[in-house]
Amino acid sequence: MRILTACLFILFFLNGIAQKKVETSISEKSIIDQLNLYSQRNDLKSLNQLFPKYIEQLQTLYDNGDYEAVKSSYLSIVEKPFYGNVSDSLKANTLMAYGLALSANQQYQESLDIYEVITQKYQSVLNRNIPLQVRLYIEFSFNYSSMGNQKKDIISVEKAIDLMESNFDKIKVMDYIAAYNNLFYYYGEYEDNVGINKTFQKFNTFYQSQFQKPTNTKEYYYAKRVYRKMQVNVATVNEDLVLANKILQQIKNEIQFSPSNERPADINYYLSCITLLCDYYNYYSDNHIEGIRLGKMYLAEAIKYKDPFSIVLAHSKLANQYREMKEYEKAIYHVNASLSAYDFPPTSMSKFGLETMKAMNLSSLSIHDSAIGIMEKNINALIEIHTGKKITLLQVDEQKLLDLNNNRYVNIFISSALIYNEAFKQTRQQSYIQKSEKLTKLASLLFNEFYRKGAFTPTLNNLHKKIVESYFFIALEKYKNNSAYAIEMVSTIEANASVHLAKEFEQKLLQSNTPIGLLNNDLNVLQQQKAFWVSEQVKNGKQKNYAEKLKAIDARLNALNKQIQSLKKGFVDLTLKDYSIANAMKLLNKDEAILKYYITHEHVYKAYITHDNIKITLLGKKIAIEQQVNQFVKILKKPSNQLGTTGKALFQLLLKDVSAKNLTIIPDNYLNYLPFESLQNPQSNDYFIMQANITYNASIALWYLHNKQKQINTSVKLATFAPAYNNTAYNNTQFANLPYATTEATSIVHLFDGKAFIGQQASKKNFLVQNKSYGVLHCSMHSVLYDNDFNQSYLLFANAQPMYFNELYTKAIPAEMVVLSACNTGAGKLVEGEGIMSLSRAFTYAGVKSTVVSLWQVPDKETSEIMLLFYEQLKKGLSKHVALANAKQHFIKANPLKSHPYFWSGFILIGNNDQIANATPWMKYIGFAIGILLLSVFIYFIRKKAN
Repeated sequence: MRILTACLFILFFLNGIAQKKVETSISEKSIIDQLNLYSQRNDLKSLNQLFPKYIEQLQTLYDNGDYEAVKSSYLSIVEKPFYGNVSDSLKANTLMAYGLALSANQQYQESLDIYEVITQKYQSVLNRNIPLQVRLYIEFSFNYSSMGNQKKDIISVEKAIDLMESNFDKIKVMDYIAAYNNLFYYYGEYEDNVGINKTFQKFNTFYQSQFQKPTNTKEYYYAKRVYRKMQVNVATVNEDLVLANKILQQIKNEIQFSPSNERPADINYYLSCITLLCDYYNYYSDNHIEGIRLGKMYLAEAIKYKDPFSIVLAHSKLANQYREMKEYEKAIYHVNASLSAYDFPPTSMSKFGLETMKAMNLSSLSIHDSAIGIMEKNINALIEIHTGKKITLLQVDEQKLLDLNNNRYVNIFISSALIYNEAFKQTRQQSYIQKSEKLTKLASLLFNEFYRKGAFTPTLNNLHKKIVESYFFIALEKYKNNSAYAIEMVSTIEANASVHLAKEFEQKLLQSNTPIGLLNNDLNVLQQQKAFWVSEQVKNGKQKNYAEKLKAIDARLNALNKQIQSLKKGFVDLTLKDYSIANAMKLLNKDEAILKYYITHEHVYKAYITHDNIKITLLGKKIAIEQQVNQFVKILKKPSNQLGTTGKALFQLLLKDVSAKNLTIIPDNYLNYLPFESLQNPQSNDYFIMQANITYNASIALWYLHNKQKQINTSVKLATFAPAYNNTAYNNTQFANLPYATTEATSIVHLFDGKAFIGQQASKKNFLVQNKSYGVLHCSMHSVLYDNDFNQSYLLFANAQPMYFNELYTKAIPAEMVVLSACNTGAGKLVEGEGIMSLSRAFTYAGVKSTVVSLWQVPDKETSEIMLLFYEQLKKGLSKHVALANAKQHFIKANPLKSHPYFWSGFILIGNNDQIANATPWMKYIGFAIGILLLSVFIYFIRKKAN
C-alpha cells in the first residue's frame, strides 16, 4: 500500500513523472469478454464472481506504475452494458482503484472528488467493509496533505486510526503502521508536540507488544523504521539531543545489517531523521554554529548515499541558518544549490517555497526588482494552478484559495507581502502596497483556516508575527488615523491570535458554573475507559477482540458530546461564542481602555482601544526597546539602584497619550516582565500608578470572558494558607520561616471573617479540598521557579508538600481570586505567542478569575504591609485594580524611604477586576454625602450663571 515516506516534504517533490501508456493486457481483455458473456446470459452470480479478477488486473497495473492504464480501463469499463449489474461492493472497490490512480498521478483534487462519491454513494458498503473504509480515510488524509491542507489531513487519519482500533480483527497491520506513521508526520508538520508525544506512546505500546522479537517480514522492518524515527523526533521535541544523536547513530549502524530489499528504505529513514535534528536548530535553538555543522553533515551524508531529495533539503536547512545569521549571500548560494539539485515540476510547492526564500534574501539585500520578479512569477503561477484561470493577484477571490491552508502557503503569501512593503518604502509605488494588502489578507484567511486553536507553535508564532507586521505597516501607510480600518484590522489579527488560554478558562467556567461540569466528568471517565480498552486491544493484537466493547463506549461518547453541545447553547454568557473586538469595545466604559502591545520580528506596535476608537502607533525597533526594558527591569530589582531617566523614556515611548483612568494592559514578549505602574511621567515625575488603576491580562479574548459577566460579589468567602517551615528541606533546598506570613494571614482573615490555615493546617490536601468552598484564596508561602523547566516549579505547602505548577493544569478551581504572596509567582519562562509560563497562568488555566502575583522577590515585611493595605481597600467595596492601586499609593506615602518601585511595583493584578465585597455602610454614607455636596455645588453654579 502507498504510504507517506519518511522524508519531510516528499509529498511536494514527487511530481510529474511521465507514465508509459500500455495496451490493455490480453488477460484483462479476456476477462471483459467473459463478463460481457455472463451479462448476455443474465448470469449475474457468475458475473460478480469473476469481476474481482478484473479489480486484480487494475491492482497489477497500479503496482507497475501504469496509472494512465488504470484510469483508461476504468473509464472504459463503466461504459460497458454489464457494469450496471455489478454489485455496489465491487463498484466501490473499482472506483477506489480509479481514485488511487488519479492520486498517484498527482491529480489530488480529482482523487478527492472520487473518494467523496464513494463516501456518499456507497456508505452501506463502507459500513460492512471496514478495511475499505480505513483505506478511504487514509487516502483522504494523503491527498489533503499532498494539497497542503493541514486541517483535514489530521482529521482524516485520526478517523482511520479510531476505526481500526475499534475493529482490530479486521484490519491489515501494514495499514495500522502506515496510519500512525502518517499521523506522526502530520503532527510534526503542525509542530504539535502534545500530539507527537501522545502518538508515540500509543505506537510504542503496539510496537513493544507486536514486534519485540525481530522477524524477517515487511511489517517488522517497516514498523522498526517508523518506531526509530518517532524515537528521534520525540527526543528532539523534549530537547534531549544526546538521546536523539544516540538513536540516530544506532539507525545508521543498523543499515549494514538490513536485507538488500529493505536497505533503501532504511537509508531514506536515516536521512530523514537527520532533518529532524536540523529542524531543531532551525526552529528551537539560536545555536546557528551547531545548526550549520549539522546541516553540512546532512549534506555530506545525502551526497554519500546519492539521494537528490536529501541534497535539496540539506541545502535548504543551511540557507535557513545563514538567513538567521543575516549572511544573505550565503543563504542565496544554498537556495540556488537546492533548486539546481532537483528537477522540480512547475507545480511543486517546495519549489515555490525555495524561490520565496531566495526573494526574501534578495529583498534583505535591497535588490527589490529581482525579488519582486521572482515573487510575482510564483504568485501568478499559484493562482493559475489553483483557480484554473490566468488572472492577476488583485483580481483573485481569496475565498477560492482557502484549501491552501498550509503553513508553507501562508509563508509564501505573507513573505511576498513583506517584500512588497520593503519595495514600497523605497519607491512609494502604490501598486506595491495594494498587492501587499491583498496578500496579507489572503495569508490571514489561510492562517485562520489551518490554525487548530491550540497553543501557538514556533511556526504559528512566526507566521502570525509576519501577518501582524504587514497589517500594521499597511494601516500606518495607507489607512493612517482611519479608525474603521484599525478596528477591522485588529479584529482580524485577534481572530488569528492564540486563544488557547481563553478556551481553557471558558471550559473551566462551564464546568464550575453549569450542569456541563458533571457531564464533562462522565465524558472524561468514558474517554479513559476507551483509552484502556484500545491499549488492551493493541497489546493483544488479533488474539482478543474488544470491538463490541469499544463500539458501545463510542456510542455513549457520541451521545454525551451531543448533550454537552446542546447544553452549551444555553450558557452563551460563559463562552466566547459572540466574542469580537467590536463586542469587546462595547464593554468598555468611557474611563476604561485596553492597551495591547504587538512585538513583531522587527518592530513594536501599540493599539490603544477605547469604547469608540482604536489608535495604532509604531513605537520603534524591537531590539532597541528590548534593551531599554531589560535595563530598567534590572534597575527595579535592586532598591539601591538609581532610577535614572530610563523609566521616563519608557513612559514617553509606551504610555504617551494614554489617558484612561482604568487601564487593562496586554503585554507581548519581553514587556511581560515590565510593571508599567513603575514608569515615571517626565512632566510630573509621578509614577504611572498615581495616574491609572492597572490590570494585566493575557489576551483580549480572555479579557472579554472576564468582563462580559460583570458582577458584584456580596459574600465572597476567604481562606488564607500560611505554612510553618522551620528550615524545612525539600529538593536540596532549605526553607526558612516567613516571619510576617502568619500575621499577614490572620489579619486578612479578621478583615473578611474568613478561615486561616496556619502551620501544619496549611497543607496541600487542605488547599485542594477547600478551594471550591472559598472565593478568595490567599497563599503566604515559598515558591520555587525553574525558568528552564516550568513543570518542576512549585508552591511549597506545610510538611514540605510541593504543588507543581503543571498539577494546576489538571484542576478546576472556581475561585474569584488567588493572591500569591510569595516571591516570583508572576515570573516564568517566556513562550512566544503564549506569554509567561507563570503560576498566574496555571491558575487561570484552572479557572481562577484573577490572580495577584509578584514579578520578583520582595522582603517579607513590605509584602505583608502591601497585602494588608490591599485587603483593607477591598473591604471598602473597591474593585480589585483600584484597591491594589490605592494600596501602592498609601504604601508610597507612608514609606517615603521605600518609594523605590522595587518595594511595591512588582505586585500586579492579572485578570478580572470585579469587586469582591459590598461597600461598608460608612462608605455608603460618605458616598451619599459627597453626592449631595456635588449636587449642591452644581445647582449653585447653575443659579449663579442664570443671574
